[in-house]
Formats: sequence, structure tokens, C-alpha cells
Amino acid sequence: MRGQALVETALVMPLLMALFMGIVSFSFLALAYADFTEATSQAAQWWAENPDQTPAQVQQQAVADAPWPGLEASQVQVEPADSQPAPGQWVTVRVVYPVGDLPGIGPVLKNLFHVGATLRVSSTYLAQ
Repeated sequence: MRGQALVETALVMPLLMALFMGIVSFSFLALAYADFTEATSQAAQWWAENPDQTPAQVQQQAVADAPWPGLEASQVQVEPADSQPAPGQWVTVRVVYPVGDLPGIGPVLKNLFHVGATLRVSSTYLAQ
């Protein structure tokens, strides 16, 4: 009976650690989603208030506002993609960011859990 607690701990500890890692991973993803939502919102609002800017300038603004390193202009999509918005036209900024590129927890998610998902966030504003 004296070794029973040790055996039970050895059986339960891996499950508790897996649960803990899942909570931490999900928390990181939720934080990244909130941060990228804020960045896309700021870039879309900036473009709506400054419609004389080109789509490439909006992409650079979104990259500059990005809270996580490694975001490239090619991962930022803007609409209208080929022109400047007219007053009263909707402008949209989208970010598509691979989950495996998230610093810290990204490599763990990618290698340990084989997650190949992407984080997709968009914001839309009405150009003035």
C-alpha cells in the first residue's frame, strides 16, 4: 500500500501535463488571434481614414502594426487589391499567419502536435 500513491501519481501525471500544455497552447493561440485582430483593425481603419494610400502601403502598415515577429507583406491581403478605395467603399485587411511561426509555442505546436494550421484574421471599415 505504501507505493500506491507513487503509482497513481505516475499514471496521472502525464495526463495532467498534456492537459496543462493544451491549455497553454490554446491560450497562446487566443492571444495571437486577439493581437492580429487588433493589427488588422488598425491597418483597415488607417486605410479607411487615408484612402489616398496604396494597397502596398497598407500592407506595410499592417506589418508595422503586427505584434508578432515574422509577418510579411505577402501574408497581408487587402481589398480593393488593385486600387485605392473610393469614399463609401469597404476596405478589408486580412492576415494569414502560420501557427507554426508563432514564437515560443509555435514550434511546439508544429512538431509535438503536428499542427499545420493557419491563423486567419480580417477587419473591414468603410472608407471616408
